Amino acid sequence: MKKAMKIIFPAAVLALMFSACNFNEQNFPGYDAGVAPTNQFAYTDSITDADMVAFSKLALAYDTTHADSAATKLLATNKYFIDDQSPASRYIPLWLANKYKYGDVKSNVVVTSPQYITSEGELQYVKEKYIQDSSRVFHIYNNEIFAESFVTSIGNFTAVSVTGAQVWTWVAYKGVGYMKFSGYSLGNQDNEDWLISPPIDLSKRLGAYLRFDNTHKYGTVFSKEMTLWVTDNWDGSANPDTLNWVKKDFTRSLTNDYTYVNSGPIDLTEYAGKSNIRFAFRYLSNTIESCPTWEIKNTQIIEALEE
Repeated sequence: MKKAMKIIFPAAVLALMFSACNFNEQNFPGYDAGVAPTNQFAYTDSITDADMVAFSKLALAYDTTHADSAATKLLATNKYFIDDQSPASRYIPLWLANKYKYGDVKSNVVVTSPQYITSEGELQYVKEKYIQDSSRVFHIYNNEIFAESFVTSIGNFTAVSVTGAQVWTWVAYKGVGYMKFSGYSLGNQDNEDWLISPPIDLSKRLGAYLRFDNTHKYGTVFSKEMTLWVTDNWDGSANPDTLNWVKKDFTRSLTNDYTYVNSGPIDLTEYAGKSNIRFAFRYLSNTIESCPTWEIKNTQIIEALEE
């Protein structure tokens, strides 16, 4: 009887094992493929006064100079970081590694911390994103995807003239550079001109927002004369009029006196996952209505910190 039981028991175990495998494969696809589980987290955190004391104690062991040690000790007293003496980017990664020990690559924490900004002479609460690399080290995350201020030139933008003799021009006034278009030359002129950005890669982004500063004068039909467009299929040479562009609204100055305003955040999330995104400023003028002057500077695309 005991011998028979020895035969029956392994058979039952084998049947149970096969049944379990089939269940796992049917209900959890890829279970038997040997794929290791991941722990990719995304948290938010804020630095408290108690945390600042902990920073001071934790970082002292890593300081190698008297200056660093002195700055680190002050954290416990001041309860804030100082950008040019004890920058948050030096201390927060160490604190995060000590607090969040079991995250995988690309795990991230959005941290709000008290920072004294020397150039502005004030204490601010700054939100920054830190992301973990394959070595489990946290790095401050640069959420700026693209930036062109036009300080010294047109940069990598492309100016395309469809109609008219006037063109987009880089101008500097009192040391400040910007792009300018005016359709006036001994009278109002017919013009259609585009200022098109280089390709922007959003293939690994969850969302993005465009901002820029702009001003104008002499315009009358703003929504027609000075417009913003986005596409994902310009090859750098085709006539932009032949493409499928999406028009985007933005904030314009309500005055006609060269007062710069920021465009406000322009949502580009619909293009997340794509790699050939371009935005363009389109200028129109004619001899009948008006020939405004349009100036643009400080273009920037960022990914939201909350993403």
